Amino acid sequence: MSTIRRALTAHPAAPELPRQERSEDSECLEACVETAQVRLIAADACVEEEAVAELLARRS
Repeated sequence: MSTIRRALTAHPAAPELPRQERSEDSECLEACVETAQVRLIAADACVEEEAVAELLARRS
């Protein structure tokens, strides 16, 4: 069970939400977190490429 799913289950309003809805909400949130992580990695890679290119240009 993911951290997000545990948080949704532990929330005081959780008993009022159908189990299927909690599952769908947690899957959506997990997909958003995964997307954010991938975008952060891609952004870091882009920054690093520019930094390397600049360093190589200075050596020439």
